Amino acid sequence: MKKNPIQFFDDWAKENKDSGMVKNHFQPVSEILKSYLPSKKKFSFIDAGCGNGWLVEYVNQMNNCTFCSGVDGSNSMIKKARLHYPENIYFKSNIESWIPEKTVDFVFSMEVIYYLNNPKKFIKHIRDQWLNKNGVFICALDYYFDNKSSHDWSKKYQIKNMTLLNKKEWFEIFSIFFQNIEISQINMKENWQGTLVFKCKN
Repeated sequence: MKKNPIQFFDDWAKENKDSGMVKNHFQPVSEILKSYLPSKKKFSFIDAGCGNGWLVEYVNQMNNCTFCSGVDGSNSMIKKARLHYPENIYFKSNIESWIPEKTVDFVFSMEVIYYLNNPKKFIKHIRDQWLNKNGVFICALDYYFDNKSSHDWSKKYQIKNMTLLNKKEWFEIFSIFFQNIEISQINMKENWQGTLVFKCKN
């Protein structure tokens, strides 16, 4: 029987499979942030779907980061984040409805958006409730139609509600809410189209 994404990743955390996610995501995520975060200018940051908290710890080490927090719907993931990185701020909540106390300069989401019940509504929610006026939403995903190697993930991992769209379809959704969108694909290799990245700014 297929599980909803929260149940699936809750089980992954309990089985300590989250360490593999960190290993697989570190290279593309660090490359993305190096390209899009300012090197000297101060900034604030939220990791949407922060998992075990490693990225919040990584960003908080940057000298020009003034604030960084993470939010995730998995109770087990947030427990791990608070255990391993107790000095950081983590929220256990449904990211589709959660609202931060203060808006931020950057919202980052890696391998999250296609698991959501309503990605379009979430993008609008990020723009309206999470971001500063000139804030940037960086959304990265590996599960998309152009990346054929990912097509069997829903069946392979028995996860419900995975939205499989192509680059054009994702762009059309983001363009409803953001005027300035950059698209890139990183970490491409044989039989792998790489991580698809959208940098969205009003």
